[in-house]
Amino acid sequence: MPIHRQKQLTTVSYSRPATPGDNPVNEAFFSRLKAEWGEHFVEAETFDALYQLVSRAIAYYNTERYHTSIGCQTPAQFTKQYVDHLTLGSS
Repeated sequence: MPIHRQKQLTTVSYSRPATPGDNPVNEAFFSRLKAEWGEHFVEAETFDALYQLVSRAIAYYNTERYHTSIGCQTPAQFTKQYVDHLTLGSS
């Protein structure tokens, strides 16, 4: 699967070395991703296979995996509830 990038003006942001507290949300996500899916990722024999596995892992994380930090809901459920609250609250 070819990956194409357009030329854009971007600013790359890096956390300071050895300071996971600079970006705890991403650090937690990638820690769980590696712990829960890492053994599957190493079995991928092509980039396409790895891409499919990562896509499936992200979909699972967002739509099926319950998170205690958001009231034992999936991120998709939490987001929908939040948006519904905002939409109903603005009427």
